[in-house]
Amino acid sequence: MACLLELKYIDIVDYNVFHDIIIKNKGGRMQKFLIIILMLFISIISLAEKGKATYYGAKGLTAAHRTLPFGTKVKVTNVNNGKSVIVTINDRGPFIKGRIIDMSKSSFAKIADLSEGVVDVEIEVVEEE
Repeated sequence: MACLLELKYIDIVDYNVFHDIIIKNKGGRMQKFLIIILMLFISIISLAEKGKATYYGAKGLTAAHRTLPFGTKVKVTNVNNGKSVIVTINDRGPFIKGRIIDMSKSSFAKIADLSEGVVDVEIEVVEEE
């Protein structure tokens, strides 16, 4: 049996700014250190998020998330039709503002028609007991 954690995450962080500072080397050492600490803190508290999902060519019931650890199980629910699927995080992304998860094609097909391309979703970390 799985227990869904209900802690909500308020999206106040623009990951593109983090990407510029950390990856593109646009910040000083202290700024990078603080950003990394903030990202780790956010990854700990971001157990549920709302945003947009899209799909890519990966196989299986997998997905990409910016901060969740690889192997994390996530329940993705299409807010328009209520369909949901549990996926395993195995990649990083998406890096497009407003999108919170990139799903494999097969997992996306379980919650929406592929022709929709991008759908509104809620994701929740599933903790296995």
